[in-house]
Amino acid sequence: MSVFLPEPLPGTTAIQAALGFVLLTFVPGLLILRVIRDRFRPIDMLYAVALSVAFSMFVAWLANAVYMQFQIISKPFNGTTLVWIYVSVIGALTVSAWYLTRNQSPVDEICRVFSYVYEYNIKVVLLLFTLPVFGISGALFINRVGENSIALSVLAACAVLPLLVLQFDGKRRYLGLSILVISFALVLQRALLATHLAFGDGMAEYSIAQNILSTGYWVPTGTIGAMVRIGPMQAAYKLVMDIPLLRVFKIAHPVVFAFTPVIGYLLSVRYFSKEVAFLGGVLYVFLPETYRLLPRNTRTGAAIFFTAILVAIVLDSGIQKRYRNFLALAFFWALITSHYGIGPLVLLLIIPAYVCYRILRYFGGEPQPMAEFTGLTLYVVLTFGWYAYITRDTFSFVGSVLIGRALSFLTPTTNTAATNAISFDMPSLSFKVFFYSHLIIAALTCLTIGVLSLVYLLRVLSIEHQVITRIEDIIADDASGVVQNGAYLSIVLGLAVLFPLSFGPNVLSSARTFGLLMVFLGPFAIFAVCLPKLSRGRFVPAGVLLMILMLLSSGFVAATVTHDASRVPNFDRDRIIQSGDPIEQFALYRVYTPESGLFASSFIAEYIPDEGTVYKSKLGAYSTELKAPDETDPNIQSIKDPEDLDEEYTYITQADTTSGTITTGFNGFVYYEYFDLPKLTTKNKVYTNGLSKVYR
Repeated sequence: MSVFLPEPLPGTTAIQAALGFVLLTFVPGLLILRVIRDRFRPIDMLYAVALSVAFSMFVAWLANAVYMQFQIISKPFNGTTLVWIYVSVIGALTVSAWYLTRNQSPVDEICRVFSYVYEYNIKVVLLLFTLPVFGISGALFINRVGENSIALSVLAACAVLPLLVLQFDGKRRYLGLSILVISFALVLQRALLATHLAFGDGMAEYSIAQNILSTGYWVPTGTIGAMVRIGPMQAAYKLVMDIPLLRVFKIAHPVVFAFTPVIGYLLSVRYFSKEVAFLGGVLYVFLPETYRLLPRNTRTGAAIFFTAILVAIVLDSGIQKRYRNFLALAFFWALITSHYGIGPLVLLLIIPAYVCYRILRYFGGEPQPMAEFTGLTLYVVLTFGWYAYITRDTFSFVGSVLIGRALSFLTPTTNTAATNAISFDMPSLSFKVFFYSHLIIAALTCLTIGVLSLVYLLRVLSIEHQVITRIEDIIADDASGVVQNGAYLSIVLGLAVLFPLSFGPNVLSSARTFGLLMVFLGPFAIFAVCLPKLSRGRFVPAGVLLMILMLLSSGFVAATVTHDASRVPNFDRDRIIQSGDPIEQFALYRVYTPESGLFASSFIAEYIPDEGTVYKSKLGAYSTELKAPDETDPNIQSIKDPEDLDEEYTYITQADTTSGTITTGFNGFVYYEYFDLPKLTTKNKVYTNGLSKVYR
């Protein structure tokens, strides 16, 4: 089974794929919002995207439930059954939307939808959208010919673009659009640069969707296997778009996730100045965990996307209450059926946010849009019902992590994404900047949240003082909306509770905490940097710091100047393989060996005798998801002695063969316990991919 990206789609197939993607990702939400809203705003377009995805998830889940319970329809994920279901349901939705809004003038409706587009200069728009095109091209050039100059140029352009926009966009028209194109460029380039799904649970998610397509129906089991976003939705995208399943993971999901920072910007701009909200959105995109991990993790990425939309809806006073409740419920259902960990985690953050809101109201805060007690109760019941009866051990998993972190809060473990590179002496500027920047960002964010919350509370209590007046004058230009909205501050305070988990176990650390929080809290960190009003260009220092963060943490500097270990060494992998020092090579192989591991696993699964034994090194990878449904798992054992190499099949990873040794142990970035690689002249080499070999 090949997991590399296939050749480009033929023209007719590409058109069908594009139409299917529009059908699943845009049309249903636009039709529903046309009934709900009498006019469109920029954020309504993102509501439409999220509502379309949630709607598509629901249709796939409902069709499967009808088949499983009553079997009055064909297997939904066989043939064209689901395709016809989608076409029929969306057709009925189109007719209903037309009937309900038939008295509205179509011309006026079209003008309302595209009224914001008219404000743009088409030449500037086309220039901006060349960035994602070059981002995709950069990944393809690295994978096909080993040329990285285009990809590195895209990183540099993304780093500089925010400064250029702030300098030349005097009317601030292109801020949200700039965030979108940067997000598209970085997310798609990183998603396509890794030609496999072996990181994290990528292969597990792939196998779940593949199994649904093979059997024709979905049986929700376990935790990952019970998420609608993981199995039925991926299968639905594959069937409706008629593209390889791998393309769904590598293209369809990243495109949807790329809208997340724009949602954060349009939410933040309600309370901050456009400049602070813009740089806050850019900060979120520039965090390596955003574009390095989340685009390929459909569970976490989708859950964060729906969380951002949920918060935006809950705080949106521009939608009638009944419609706001409907949309919030739809997005909350999509959230809890996307990730079994983030779902209850978000619920636990909403509860302290609600408590803060009630306390502020008690002291005299003005009423604003916020989840009511009945809505909160519905969220609790929905979460408990889904996770308790559909998934396995979700509450015990989340509870054990939270309780364990609380008990060991004063003694942070070194096994965390926020501390392991500092604890292990990693001689890499990129790693140090990455982790220390997280510490600084968290500190600045919490400090700003504390100060603004205090100002709001003193204002509610009608406490006046010269210092308070001075602070209010300072923040008036850039954050006046924050200290006037208790609901927004309450949600921010509830979210900030999660920050300590970034220094806890890896399972709930950097990717999930910063990936979930900074889409909302990014402007608070930027506001702290921009607070000194030394000149009219006070946003330039923040933009410069973001540019430095991007160039260092993205791997640009490591690939062009320092040539040290990088968080994203794939940009420079050919040089590292050929002439990099051992530290660079080990950093590369941690993210690169799965690529060859999948090929080796495919070969072994095809040729190994039933119940045979596979010997692998400590860093070796064997992906059991690649076996055929009727095959049994081989016996997997680790190489402990050179004599083991004489047994059965042996998969030797690239990291082992670089120095002619086999690494049998490692701790963080410190590798040890190696022995010489014997001459295998008597063996028959049956597979090779670069330096990775399988022997029989």
